[in-house]
Amino acid sequence: MVDDYSALRQRLQKILCEALPEVVFGDARNAREALDLSVRQSWNLVLLDAALPDCSYLEVLKQLRRQCRRLPVLVLSLNDEVLYAYFALKSGAKGYVTKQSAPEELVTAVRKVLSGGTYISTTLAEKLACRLDSEPDEPSQEGLSCREFEVFRCLASGMSLEEAAGWLSLSPKTVSGYRARIFIKLKLKTKAELADYAIQHGLVGPG
Repeated sequence: MVDDYSALRQRLQKILCEALPEVVFGDARNAREALDLSVRQSWNLVLLDAALPDCSYLEVLKQLRRQCRRLPVLVLSLNDEVLYAYFALKSGAKGYVTKQSAPEELVTAVRKVLSGGTYISTTLAEKLACRLDSEPDEPSQEGLSCREFEVFRCLASGMSLEEAAGWLSLSPKTVSGYRARIFIKLKLKTKAELADYAIQHGLVGPG
């Protein structure tokens, strides 16, 4: 279980222990600890917080796949915006659950992923279907790559190019290149327009 809040880790463990008493848990407070544990010990599932203090959840997903390709990851997030689930699944996650979900949904998701399946709630699946039915000529966030979406989130939250580069372990020049592609794909011209776009589409907030 990867989350920087110990109280939340304990609450989730309690929920899962009642339904899956044979489960053994490991704790990680950040991306570095999670990646270290995934190499040193053999796990069946990672529950990954989408708002870690030291790294983007999409970057953690990428590194986990590189280190332990068959290790399934279930992302937990405060954000119920479908794009967060979309990019999590696109980056290799096997499921996406919001932290506001009922305990029964978390148990269902864990069981589904442990059995080899992929989990997404009915509500998010319906939202995703609606997005896929949208007008094809309109600029769409789904057209961004996973890395472009990460850069988009950083810049929309108010980070400078240098701050985004540090957060994503990239050079400012590389981030600038991603920003240029984002502006073209979303038909934007300024950082202010990018911020407005993010607010209008619910892409700036928790998780």
